[in-house]
Amino acid sequence: MTKITKLPITHKQRQINLHDFGYVPCEVSGRYLQFDETYCKENNFVFVDVMTTDTASEKPKKLCQLCLDVELLKRVVHKIQPK
Repeated sequence: MTKITKLPITHKQRQINLHDFGYVPCEVSGRYLQFDETYCKENNFVFVDVMTTDTASEKPKKLCQLCLDVELLKRVVHKIQPK
């Protein structure tokens, strides 16, 4: 019988694995962004859910939904500079 060695992963990596595509966690709170896999090509919009994890039930809870211009989002992220 082959011995299976479990590799430890971080809490952050576990959450990324659980949420799959589009998950962008906040580094200081339990909130996160959940991007859709697709966007509206005619308007160039992407929908993003602002989510949190309910502490009592551990279930995800949507706080609001944002409709963002993909090109503007790319431009802003590209301009971010380290301090």
